[in-house]
Amino acid sequence: MKILILGDVVGRPGRNFLTQHLAGIRTDMAIDLVLANGENAAGGAGITAKIAAELKERAWMPSPWVIMFGIKKTLKMKLKI
Repeated sequence: MKILILGDVVGRPGRNFLTQHLAGIRTDMAIDLVLANGENAAGGAGITAKIAAELKERAWMPSPWVIMFGIKKTLKMKLKI
């Protein structure tokens, strides 16, 4: 099993990179699982359900994926996706 582990996805630039390039990276490297630290995906202010859903739809699918985040006071809401 090949696992791709990504560090911080920070703000729109990080999200844009993933949505534009992750599918090609997964294909080229035959990645089975993607793990990404998404706690700064909302520009350093946590992650929102909307952003998590956007990443799920545009970047992660169809491969298995996990968005990781630490426990931060800046986490905007509990994610239910």
